[in-house]
Formats: sequence, C-alpha cells, structure tokens
Amino acid sequence: MTNSKIYKENCYLENMISNTNIRDTIGIKRFTPDDLKEKALIRTGTKVKMLEYDLANCPRFLFFGNKWEGLFKSWLRKGADIEVFLRNPSHDSIKLFEEFGKRVAFYDFSGINKDNIPEVPLDVLRNYHFTLFYSPKQLWTESNHLFGKGYMKGCDYHSKTNFASGREEAWEKDFGKLGRWIDSLKQRARRIKA
Repeated sequence: MTNSKIYKENCYLENMISNTNIRDTIGIKRFTPDDLKEKALIRTGTKVKMLEYDLANCPRFLFFGNKWEGLFKSWLRKGADIEVFLRNPSHDSIKLFEEFGKRVAFYDFSGINKDNIPEVPLDVLRNYHFTLFYSPKQLWTESNHLFGKGYMKGCDYHSKTNFASGREEAWEKDFGKLGRWIDSLKQRARRIKA
C-alpha cells in the first residue's frame, strides 16, 4: 500500500471517528502514547513491561517518536523501570533505542518463531498489544491495533479498582497469563543495545 493510499485511508478514518456516534458504535479509537501517560499511575519502583509490534506502528507522517520519548522521560522521572518488547522494530524505532538504550531495556523478538515458544501466540501479537504495570498493578490492552494504522479497536485500561466486584479473579488470571508471555519472550528475545 502506498503512502498516499495509507494517508487517504487514515484521513477517512479521522473524519469518521470525529463523528462521536460512529466512533462509539464501531469502537475505534485514535491512539497516541499520551493515552498511556494519562491513564497509568507511575511512581518510584513501578515496573513497566510493554509489548508492541513496533514503536513506529504508523506511517511516517503519523510517527509518534516525540510522544514515545515524552512518555519514557516522564515515567523515568517518576522512578519507573521500563522494558519494551517489540515484534518487529523498524529503523524509526532506532532513534528511541539510541535515546533510551541505557535506561530502558528494549527487546526484539522478531527472530522467534512459534515452534520455539509454543506458549505464546506470536501470530496474535502482531495486532494485540499490551502494557503491564507492577506496583501498582495495571494493564493497558490494544485488542486490535493493525500495523500501519493510528487507530485501534478494543483499547482498554484496567486496574483492580476499576472492575466490578467479582471480576478480580478473572483480572488476576489475565494479568498473570500476559506476565508469563512476557517472561517467556524475555528468555528468548534479543536485547537491543544502543
């Protein structure tokens, strides 16, 4: 798909999403790293484990490089430890590795195939992204964030306090499963050196 076609498609979605009724009906959300910054409670000792396809998961004209940079700086100032797991890091992401490589751990798991890590559904992780926060426990999920799009479906922020009574056990189970995926990836992924 050419940049022109991608641009036209994103403009179409931008216009469509500006109509609140349509946005609410189809559940599409425009994503920026500021969404994470606004939602997550970060304090000294918070551990952040982020899984994304690529931090430049948009056409070049929608690249969020400065937004990711601002997010990481904010979290580091507050005392967070950050690990980022990327399915397919691009050259645009290298700028962030160079800026934060000594203070943020970046991992590339593009060389891992599903036979090497059967407990993690690698095919799902192309469009399903998440961020785990420890101390306090929080979860950010992007259920359907297609590569090359600045929009996603099923974007949610979860913490123990925002679930109705009776959902805590299911939340803990989901959080634990995603944590095990990250642990498995960390054992096999290549750490990206700045």
